[in-house]
Amino acid sequence: MKLEKMSIKWRLFSYLAAFVLVLLAILWLSQTVLLDKFYKQIKTHAVQSAAVAVARVLNTEQDSEELMVLLDRVARDADACIRVVNQWGVTLYSVETTVDCTIHKLPPNALQRYYLMAERHGGGAIDFSERYPAYDINIGERGKVVIKPSGRARQNMVAARTALLPDGTPALVLLDSAVTPVDATVHTLRIQLLIITAVLLLLAVLLAMYLSRKISAPIIRLNAGARELAGGNYETRFDGHGYREIAELSDTLNHTAAELAKVETLRRELIANVSHDLRTPLTMIKGYGEVMRDLPGENTAANVQVIIDEAERLSRLVSDLLDLSRLQAGVQEITPAKFNLTGSLRQMLERFTKLTEQSGYQIGFSAAEEVFVYADEMKISQVFYNLISNALHYTGPDHAVFIRQSVLTGRGAVRVEISDTGEGIAPEHLPYIWDRYYKIDKTHRQFEAGSGLGLFIVKNVLQAHNALFGAQSGDGGTTFWFELPCAED
Repeated sequence: MKLEKMSIKWRLFSYLAAFVLVLLAILWLSQTVLLDKFYKQIKTHAVQSAAVAVARVLNTEQDSEELMVLLDRVARDADACIRVVNQWGVTLYSVETTVDCTIHKLPPNALQRYYLMAERHGGGAIDFSERYPAYDINIGERGKVVIKPSGRARQNMVAARTALLPDGTPALVLLDSAVTPVDATVHTLRIQLLIITAVLLLLAVLLAMYLSRKISAPIIRLNAGARELAGGNYETRFDGHGYREIAELSDTLNHTAAELAKVETLRRELIANVSHDLRTPLTMIKGYGEVMRDLPGENTAANVQVIIDEAERLSRLVSDLLDLSRLQAGVQEITPAKFNLTGSLRQMLERFTKLTEQSGYQIGFSAAEEVFVYADEMKISQVFYNLISNALHYTGPDHAVFIRQSVLTGRGAVRVEISDTGEGIAPEHLPYIWDRYYKIDKTHRQFEAGSGLGLFIVKNVLQAHNALFGAQSGDGGTTFWFELPCAED
């Protein structure tokens, strides 16, 4: 739990520090504890290789002097004495690199034992023994050399290898080498490692602090900016640099902040629009109701119709807000069924008959044939209503709206177009007309004031039906269209 709450700076610092400590531990282990074992293995391999080389040279026809030169070179490279004896124990070749070498004093029975040992081990064997006492040499008073036994035995290694002479007779190759004690070397390495460890720890701490601060600083800045963004400051800007991932995250957060600022602006406009749209019909309903209550003879059908119309406006606004809340909650379900799209569109146009009669609006409708589709009739009717209402709201001075239904035979689909004769939509606004709360015209004019939710609801309903839809606009007005697959007979 504490590690989860640790800041990224200190977590990086701890990871780097742990990495350096592990490296130092491996260095100490390999250079002190395991040094003697490593040295012994390397020395053993070198002496065995030298014994194999000598056995191979003995089996070739060479001059004695040339053979001695080769044996002398092998002895120096392996730091070992060499003795070659025949099957009767007679020394054929001998190279001494150290004084009082062990293999040159071996009796015949010892030679026989080494020969049998080599045969049992596939032609080669290694024998370790402690024969020579080790001494410490120091400089005493008046420059005298003081030699004292160190109490440590000196280990010797004898490599035995069987060989064949050029005439086919067997021979025994012996190599003797001292396994030098590495205690003094280990002591020297420990002192060096102590200094190296101190220097490395200091450098590691400095490097870890620098890297942790360098890596964590952009993330800390982004976190601080994200806190401001979460607090509602949508003007926050994120400046990520130094790393590609940080720069990409910074761009994403900047885009998020811009979108949130846009949504906040649209939300405020929606509240202002809804407040106005609610206040106006409520004022009308209250005013006409008070007139009908207080003034004799004002309880007329016309006044009652005004109240009904304003109540209808309130109902539409509340319906839009309810549909929006359902869309945001993800509970807007589609229940498709086969129905007459053309007949449903005609029924929707009848709802606008009173408007066309009172206000002089003209709605033209053309359909070449009756078309059936498989969709949610109530939701598609809502699409009709919102698109027609939008066209009536933005149509031109001629108050004309045209609706066309056409069958796309090659695609097995029906296309519905709703066109107005208004000023059109500027190209820079066209990509955003389907967004929530978006309104191009922020003034309340013509047919009715909108909430900015109609086209957003249309988009979600059509997307739920996997329908194609879009808008085209120019100086002669705007055309909204959508396509649905025709139902099979």
